[in-house]
Amino acid sequence: MTILKRYVKRVLGIANVKKVQSIFYSANLTKLAQIYGSDKFGRHNFTKVYETKNIVNENYDDEEIKNFKKNLDGIEARFIKVFAKNMGTCPPWHIGAGGKAWVFIDEITVE
Repeated sequence: MTILKRYVKRVLGIANVKKVQSIFYSANLTKLAQIYGSDKFGRHNFTKVYETKNIVNENYDDEEIKNFKKNLDGIEARFIKVFAKNMGTCPPWHIGAGGKAWVFIDEITVE
């Protein structure tokens, strides 16, 4: 699943409440990445379990695509939400330097 937007928010549903050990996904040109978990669906039912900011080096970054993995130590969840926000403008080293940045998320894996 590849998504093209300024930000990406995806909710993954699991058949039943289960212990989630970890979640992994890849994203590019990301300035904010978050992971949430919930045992029931609803806008206000999610609890943030991971957040990182300012992931891309604006001066140079030889690794445009970043991998995010969070060990969740067996939290119980029925739904997982991943969120990634782009950095706004492509950095000088990027082929689209100065243009609008987009976010791609790929390979969301829940264990």
